Amino acid sequence: MLAAKEAQTVKISRFPSKKYGDKPFVVTAKASSKLPFSIFVNGPASIDKKGKITIKGAGMVRVFAVQMGNEQFMPAKPEIVTVEIAKASLLVRAVDKT
Repeated sequence: MLAAKEAQTVKISRFPSKKYGDKPFVVTAKASSKLPFSIFVNGPASIDKKGKITIKGAGMVRVFAVQMGNEQFMPAKPEIVTVEIAKASLLVRAVDKT
């Protein structure tokens, strides 16, 4: 008889609103099973192996965290956080050259 696998969850830390031109930031996540997980993004951003997100433009970015399970735990339902990246502020100065 096979033992039932345990359920698990994955949670992504929340982060403040962002705008194009902001510095890269780190997103963190945790799996209740303490198993390793993967984080990836969709939209005008990229993410490195350490979870640092670099904003590439304005628009909607989705951050996904997944954990596929193992012999003890079932796969976790993916956690998805959506953030709208605002356009950068435009500052125009007129310089009188006369």
